[in-house]
Amino acid sequence: MISPLLRRAAGATAWTRELQSSPITQVKPNDTLLVDLRGFGADWYASRDLPDWRTHTYVVPCLYGQLTSDRKRIQLQCPLLKHSRLVDNVFISMYGSGIPSPSVLSHTQIDPTWIQSYPSLLDFALPSKVLHADAYAHLIGKTFYDPEARESYVVRKIIVNRTRDIVAVVVPIAKPGQYVSRKTEQYHVADVEFMLKR
Repeated sequence: MISPLLRRAAGATAWTRELQSSPITQVKPNDTLLVDLRGFGADWYASRDLPDWRTHTYVVPCLYGQLTSDRKRIQLQCPLLKHSRLVDNVFISMYGSGIPSPSVLSHTQIDPTWIQSYPSLLDFALPSKVLHADAYAHLIGKTFYDPEARESYVVRKIIVNRTRDIVAVVVPIAKPGQYVSRKTEQYHVADVEFMLKR
């Protein structure tokens, strides 16, 4: 599912906030599922060097553990990757509520053989060059136009978000005589660089 990508930037932000403030009802403890590896972070996934990683889908068996007391997050456990993390409704909606059947989407399920061939799948400490937000400091102060949102934005700062992706924190640029909310939004730095080249 790519729900946020089908919405304008402002709509995606509202969608995310609504999900994050809602209790989890789609899944429950002990539910099992196959998780798209992209769910562990776009930069982490890209740095695993899996064959055809840009176009192919790799999934790993996981299960849900305990809910937090406010029921807004739940433990995701992936024994094969020796990894666990707390996830919310955004993750569940995008990556954690199931996977399309093979007839709809071709995918490869990670098993111990894949772990032997690609031991980096067990490494959730990203290389410093991936997490080094300063490498994108040149984007601060740059302005770009998002044709989907039909808005121009200026980059205020670069951060590493909770999914370990490097993102630009941006604010909309007001046109003369127009009031624009100063509410910030986040764009992946790769998207910002792409829109700057247009």
